[in-house]
Amino acid sequence: MSAFERLEKKIDRLEHSIERNREKIDDLQHKCKDHKISESKFESKKKQLHSKIRNLDSRLRVLKGNLVKKKHNTAK
Repeated sequence: MSAFERLEKKIDRLEHSIERNREKIDDLQHKCKDHKISESKFESKKKQLHSKIRNLDSRLRVLKGNLVKKKHNTAK
């Protein structure tokens, strides 16, 4: 497995993780609307999930930048 494949696989995993966290926020929102959880609990969990999404997104951008850099260096 080359370095490119490893980076692409890691990028796919991070994108999938970001999607799962967004789905969790949607589920929490539905629970809040159905009055299964309180609004304050919803807001605190939503804040935590948004923080995770931001962290994953920043890692994703760094990995994509590394992938582009490596492809550019191998093209030379």
